[in-house]
Amino acid sequence: MNKSVLVVGLGEMGRAITFLLKKGGKSRITQWDIDPAKSLDKRTLEELVPGADIIFLCIPSRAVRSCMLRVSKETNRRQIIVSLSKGIEQNSRKTVDGVLSEFFSDDQIVLLFGPMIAEEIIKNSPAAAVLACKAKKSAEKVASLFGGGLSLEYSADVRGVAMSGVLKNIYSIGLGVLHGLNLGTNFRGWYVTEASKEIAKELKILGGKTETAYSTAGLGDLIATGFSPNSKNHMLGKDLALSGHSDLASEGSDSFPALNEIMGKKIDNFKILSALRNVVLNGKAATDFFPKIIDG
Repeated sequence: MNKSVLVVGLGEMGRAITFLLKKGGKSRITQWDIDPAKSLDKRTLEELVPGADIIFLCIPSRAVRSCMLRVSKETNRRQIIVSLSKGIEQNSRKTVDGVLSEFFSDDQIVLLFGPMIAEEIIKNSPAAAVLACKAKKSAEKVASLFGGGLSLEYSADVRGVAMSGVLKNIYSIGLGVLHGLNLGTNFRGWYVTEASKEIAKELKILGGKTETAYSTAGLGDLIATGFSPNSKNHMLGKDLALSGHSDLASEGSDSFPALNEIMGKKIDNFKILSALRNVVLNGKAATDFFPKIIDG
């Protein structure tokens, strides 16, 4: 029996998820966006939520709490909430799964993280992702909605997957910086290797499993996001390298202040993350830090 699915957020990722769900052919799909012009269904979010078995949140992490506060009275214990949002809420310092846990039980919350560049998915290019949840049955229900084109694996390391999503976004800014400084492919190859080592150590500090850093949700997503010209994290880093300024907001730059507060002086132990803090948060010139991180 087909599941009733609601896709919240019809930006590039929301459209990509809708594309994959239609391809799977096992969903009755409704859509909602804060911009009424993006959705054919003119019902309110509050009207759509009660009828959904599975809700996909394809919205920025900073919007998750306000969205949940809006519909919390309309949700029920049987629903599964799938988040594609990768970030940390500034005030609470919680990752998206932590915010969602204020409204739902752990077995209702699923993270869908991995190298999923929306523009490529819509062009029918293959993609892969990790479904992270405390309850494997919930992840399996979500996986059953998809057909070909999206390879899925399961992880019980929800904390590790959540923090990998945050960290890969931040480190992806650095790959944009290297691109902007024209430091070459060799440097970027080294950077990815060293960044994955740093992320593995950081995950241990942050409560995740070190091996998750090398998974599809970690290293896989870092490579895809960091090298994609469509990634806002990459574009922001390139802007910072070229002009020292960017008008772009990305999940990486949005989450970095909260991560900085969580990690504190421990960031000094990680040369790439420390360089990123100087450039992204402290407004220092990228040329003063990034050409030097490969030395020593």
